[in-house]
Amino acid sequence: MAPVNRLKDGHLPASPAARISTQIAFRWVGLSRNGVACAASKYQFFTAKPEAEDEALEAVRLLGLASQDAKLSRRLSFPVSIEDREGPSMLAYERQHPEVPHIPELNIITDAKEALASLPVDAVSFSGLASTAYPTVLRPADQPNKMGPGQRAMTIFLGGDWAVGLIISNGQIKLMRIVRELPAPF
Repeated sequence: MAPVNRLKDGHLPASPAARISTQIAFRWVGLSRNGVACAASKYQFFTAKPEAEDEALEAVRLLGLASQDAKLSRRLSFPVSIEDREGPSMLAYERQHPEVPHIPELNIITDAKEALASLPVDAVSFSGLASTAYPTVLRPADQPNKMGPGQRAMTIFLGGDWAVGLIISNGQIKLMRIVRELPAPF
């Protein structure tokens, strides 16, 4: 970097950026594509690693379609489970601190299909191979010892407190594990 002298008014002169780069970001728009403008906040997009971009987009597409099926009460062709860590913790906090006003919408989610229907698929923040995600949503028993061709384990983070683990085989979900995490303290 070269030294810069201040202008007479005390401001620093404009300088060119050291480097410029671009990155493609994605967002699930749902089944309705009638919108002509994007009204999403900057946090409702995710980037995918170039070497796993197709797999990441396929995982979000399959999750979005499965969520739509759950909303329409259609039968799912794969097992889905829910682990709610937020509900019990928040209710326990309310019991320990009676001065905190009760939040009526706060509950423990036990129905996996209901959880799938309520996932904020339009707020995906990460989609990628399960081996690149932390925390791990899928359990070792969920994953075959050796993934065959067309099989992969994927993880998707949504809306700040949802995580979904998927086993995808030949373009179809074979297993889904949903976890509602404790929200970050900030």
